[in-house]
Formats: sequence, structure tokens, C-alpha cells
Amino acid sequence: MNKWLSKDEDGKKGLLIPILIYLLGLIILLSICIAFVKTVRSGIVTLGLCFTYSIILYAIFQNRQLKKEKARRDISEAKLKECATLFQAIFEQATIGISVARNDEYYMIDSIGQPSINPMFEKLTGRNREEFAAMKWRNVTHPEDLEGDLKQFEQLRNGEIDSYGLEKRYIKPDGSLSWVNMMVSRLKLEDSTDFYHLCLAIDINKEKEIEQELHQSERHKSAFLENLPGMAYRCNYDRDWTMQYVSRGCIELTGYKPESILNSRELSFNDIILPRYRDYLWDKWNLILKEEKQLKEEYEIQTASGEIKWVYEQGQPVYDEKHNVIALEGLIIDITKQKEQELRLKYISEHNGLSGLYNRRYFEAVMQVECNDPEPINKALILVNIRRFNMINITYGYYQGERLIQALANMLAGICKEAYQLFHISTDRFIILVKDYHDREELTSLCDTILQHAQDVQVINNLQINMGILEFKDIKADADSILKFASIAAENADKNQMREYCFFNKEMEERIIYKEIIKEELAEISASEQDGGLFLVYQPIIDLKTDKIYGFEALARLYSDRLGWVPPNIFIPIAEEEGLIVPLGNKIMRLALGFLKELELKGLADITLSFNVSAVQLLREDFVDTLDRFIKESCVNPDNLNIELTETVFSNDYQEINRILDQISERSIKVSIDDFGTGYSSLARERELNIDCLKIDKYFMDKFLSLDGKESIVGDIISMAHKLGHYVVAEGIEHENQKQYLTEHGCDYMQGYLFSKPLSPEGAVELLFQTNFAYRS
Repeated sequence: MNKWLSKDEDGKKGLLIPILIYLLGLIILLSICIAFVKTVRSGIVTLGLCFTYSIILYAIFQNRQLKKEKARRDISEAKLKECATLFQAIFEQATIGISVARNDEYYMIDSIGQPSINPMFEKLTGRNREEFAAMKWRNVTHPEDLEGDLKQFEQLRNGEIDSYGLEKRYIKPDGSLSWVNMMVSRLKLEDSTDFYHLCLAIDINKEKEIEQELHQSERHKSAFLENLPGMAYRCNYDRDWTMQYVSRGCIELTGYKPESILNSRELSFNDIILPRYRDYLWDKWNLILKEEKQLKEEYEIQTASGEIKWVYEQGQPVYDEKHNVIALEGLIIDITKQKEQELRLKYISEHNGLSGLYNRRYFEAVMQVECNDPEPINKALILVNIRRFNMINITYGYYQGERLIQALANMLAGICKEAYQLFHISTDRFIILVKDYHDREELTSLCDTILQHAQDVQVINNLQINMGILEFKDIKADADSILKFASIAAENADKNQMREYCFFNKEMEERIIYKEIIKEELAEISASEQDGGLFLVYQPIIDLKTDKIYGFEALARLYSDRLGWVPPNIFIPIAEEEGLIVPLGNKIMRLALGFLKELELKGLADITLSFNVSAVQLLREDFVDTLDRFIKESCVNPDNLNIELTETVFSNDYQEINRILDQISERSIKVSIDDFGTGYSSLARERELNIDCLKIDKYFMDKFLSLDGKESIVGDIISMAHKLGHYVVAEGIEHENQKQYLTEHGCDYMQGYLFSKPLSPEGAVELLFQTNFAYRS
């Protein structure tokens, strides 16, 4: 009973109800027969009815079972058909090639009559199923791949292996090749003595194309690297620079074969680098990696033959996907010849060609470092200057002058040796840099030693040198300024002595600071549209015949907020030295012409105005054009203008100066020689000069006071000037007897404190009205 009730056996539960019905009917029938029939005959009949009933029930039962079996079979067939359809779809649509072969032929399915080859296999091999029906697989395999395929196939057939795989090429009908990754395995079929096997083929043509391109690229890269002028490398990031790859250029560069330094087999690349560069390169690479830049460095290596070579390395790190450094790659080339040339050029650029000592260029580079060095040690410069060296060249000749320089250089080098640094900054000047000395006595002792050894320089007799000493530990200045300070100290050495030295002191420093402030303010004034502290005062020029004001001389003045009043004999030379005299002179001209215009507007059209022009300004090509423009802008009468030039102007290009003076005279502008008699002697060409007036310098008038009137030459100068057609102005008149002398000797005009000091524009106008018109404006 348990068997029939078991749910684990298919169909048994379905039999339970019919059997129970059959047994129940049989029991009921037997009970009826026993109850109503008493005879034997009746019992036999009853048994017959029971048997008949049992047969009928069994037939019904069997019919039911057959129907269930048929239903199960139909379901199985449907599932089988579905599986067959799915298998066929997979087989036909698979993206890998599939084929079944028997022995070395493609297997034919008898019921269908087609090879068991899917469309992808046809595509990979370039053949259809009909073509495969009469073809063996070895016929479409590339000859180079066939041997390996057959060898493994025989192992599979003999049961030595269960499967094998390989990459192989199929030959298509058009002769082209198709690469596949093939997997072959045994197929076990019941009741078959033939050898069946399954072949799966994956298309790898694209991979092979990429592989071919990569191989080609690697071949080109290898050819490129092997022909580079140097050594290409790939190394580990370690202190030995363990090489993973080096090109054949390694032999020419280092003298070692690549295999000698690969993986540091015989020696590491670090062993080839000179010791003094090893730590530096390691630190440099660490910095490069930190900043993610390229390495570009020059250093020296020692080759297998012991030769020292200069090399240039350019490299960069290689990172993995997590940005970890996995290698370093780069190129190292031999730059020995270039470096030797560079060092030669560097030597030439840093050394004096005559003495072989470091030159001024190198000195400035050293001083730039020293001036920015915070180390609190004593530092000093000693400037050694040969006095009147030009006279030595003129007297003894240039050859002897050069011999003197070389002898002095050798003497100084012998004294300095390694204790001090020596420079030859110009033909006749040397600099000694002294560091970490104890006190001034050490410096003076060094100077005394130099003076003592200078006596041994026998090239010429009476060699005169002077030295300037500058202690610059606490001086904040650049190399040029420091050199200038040392030069000032040398110039202040006692020139009456044959050989002497002098320390740069506070007073000299204050003079330099004073001058620097003036330079700064003049530069600001020149660059600005405003006049700043620059202004003009006007000193009257008196007509000695009428005692009235003939005109004014415009005198430049400078007031500094930091320095106060700055004399013109200080700021004018500074302006000339610094190349500021032209813009400064233009401002002076504008201011002077503005004052003259003011006089004309007040009805004083016959008053002249004089102003000074420097030689630098006069010799500019655009001077006359600039003067014309200023006159036009101010709308003044050029007849009232007088340009004053010092005698030193004529020490330049006399003919060019006279040509410019001609152009000035053509504009009716007068020209005067200022401070006549104290500068360049122009008497020989006085008649040829295009000038109108001579101004006698104050020196002669001061001299007149200490001489008898008959001894003075002032009268002769006045007479000479008149004979040459010039009028005369005497400057610096402070005493009545001077005026009386001038009047007696026919001088035309005078100016000086006897009549008036220089005045402001307002004061000058007021004095003009008081003097010439006897009333105040």
C-alpha cells in the first residue's frame, strides 16, 4: 500500500482511487450474493458476475493508463522537439565555429545529409557545407600549422590526452588566411568504432592584426632605439639603476655590452657614474618624481677603458594604473665634445684673456651669491689699481704694459693661493675677495704684503698702485655698487704716496647715498610730466651804459624733500653721467621760454633771456628741431633768446658744433660762450665761431681784487672780444670797484650780487619794473 501511496513514484497516486472503487464494489456484490442467495447454484452465478465485473473494471483501468502514457509521451516529444530547436538555434547562431569530424573527415548526419558544421565555421574557413562534404580538415589547414595539429590529434586519438588547443590558420579558397584559436576534444558515441571529435574555432583575426601591428611597431621601435646616438634604457627605480633594457648604443657609450649591465649582472649603471654625481642624481630623480616632471641632467661617467665622458640624460617615470612608479625610461647621449667646447667657452667667458684670472663677469656672479648669503661672517674686497696705466702704455709700449699686468697677476695669485679669491676685472684693476677674516689688521697686513711684493715686479721701475678696501658684511647693495664703493676707496688713497690703501668709510658712504638720492629724484623728474623739485631762478643782466636790466639768465635749481637744496654744480654733472641731461634740459628750456612769454605778455618785449645748454644736448640730431618746437609752442620772439655754452663744448667735434651754431644763428637766436677763459682755449678759432657774446668767468673778476688794475687781463679780453665783433658780459660782480673797472674798459653788461642775486619769476618781474620803469607792477 505504501508503494502505491508513494509520491516519489510517477503515476502511482493516480491508481489509488480506481482500485478503491473496484474493491468497494466487489465487497458490496459479495455481501448481496451471500445475503439473498442460499443455494450453491446461486453462488456460482454470483461468482461469475463478480468476475465479469472485475474484467470490466480492469479494462476501464487499463484504458485510463494508456491515455496517461500517451499524454506523457506527447509531453516528452514536445520537450525533445523544443530542445532540438534550441540546439539547432545555438548551433546555427553561435559566434564561434563548430564542427564534428570523424577521423580526419567532417562527419555527415545521415538523417539530414549535411555536415555538422555551423555557419560561423563556414565563415571562418570560407567554404560552405557542400564543399566540406568531400573534404578533409587537413586540406584547409596551413602547412606551417599542420604538423603541430596532427601531432596533438594523434595523441587525442590514442587516448593520451582528452583535448588540446592551438592557434592555427585556415586557408580560404581565395588564398587568404584566417586565424582561429581552436579547441579539439574527443566525442564518445555508443556502439561506434570510429573516432569522433568536436572542434570549436574562435575568430582571432583582429587580435592577430593587432599583434602584427604591435610586432611591427616593436620592430620599428627596436630599430629606432638601436640606431639612436646614445643609449636608450628602461631601469628600476633603485639606487643601482638596475637596467631592464638597454640599447646597443650602450657599447659605444660605456664600453660595456648590454648584457653586462642588464639586471646588474656584472656591474650596475650606478657603478659607471662618477661618485660625486651619484647622490645628486638620486636626489634629483626624487624631486622629479615628486613634481612629475622630466629629468634633464648632465654628469660624468667612467667607461670600461677608464675614459671619463660627459653625458646628457633625459628621462621620465613610468607609472602603473595606480600611479605607482614601476620603471624609469630615457636616453643617455655622449656630450663630451660639446661639453669640452662649452667648458672652453665658459672658461673664456669667465677668465681674463691676458692674466688667466677670473674676470668681471665671474666676479659679478660670485658677488650676487655673496650678497644674498645670510651666513654672518666677515667679508671684504680689496681693489688693486695700477696708477696711470695709460701713461705706462704710452711710455713703455703696449707689450711692456701687458708684461706688467701678467707679472702683477702672477704675484697676486701667489699671495692669494687658496686663501683668497682673485679677479682681474679690467686691464689695470684686480679684486681680492677675503672671507671669514678676524679683523681689519688682517686686511691691512694683506695689503702690506701686496705692496712689498709689488716692489719685486721688475717690468718697469716705480710701479705705483693704490688699493681700496671695502668691508661689505653689513652693506646691502649689488655687485656693481660694491665695486663702485671699493673704487671710491681706492681713489681716496693718499695719492702723494707711491703705494697706498684706504678703507671705505661712513663719510664716503654718505656721499654715495647722497648722490644716489639725487639720481633717483632726477630720474623721477625726467620721466614725469611734472617738474618735481626742479625750478628756475633768474639773475638780472645789467646794461653798464644805462644801469637798467638788459635781460635775465635762467639758472636751474633743485630742491629735494630728503636732501634740501642741491647745488647745480652737483646735480647737473650727475644728470650728465646718468644720461638724464637731455630730458632735464628740455624741461629747463620749457620753463625758461614760459617765463619769457610771461614778460612779453606784460609788455616787456625787449628783454632777453639766456639759458644754458649742455654739449650732450646740443649734439643731438633733433636739438634744433626740438628748439623750434618749443619756440612755436610758447609763441616767443627768438630775437630775445640767448643760448649759453661752456668752452668745453668746443673740445668735442668743432666743425659739427659750428654747423649747429649756424642753424641757431639763422633763427636770430644769440649764442654766448659761458665761463670764458677757464676751459677749452678757443682763442685760435674765435673769429670762426658762430657766437655773439663772451661771458667773462667770475675767476678773473675775483683775481682783479688782489691785483693792481693795470695787471688785470680783463680789459684785454673785453678789447679782444669787441675787435672780434662780440659783446661782453662780466659774471660774479660783487664790488663797486669791479663795476667801475668794467665801465672804464667798455664792458657791455654785467651780472652779480652787486646788483641782485637770482630771483623767483615774480621777484624778477617786480625788480624789472622797479629798475626800468621806476614803479612796481
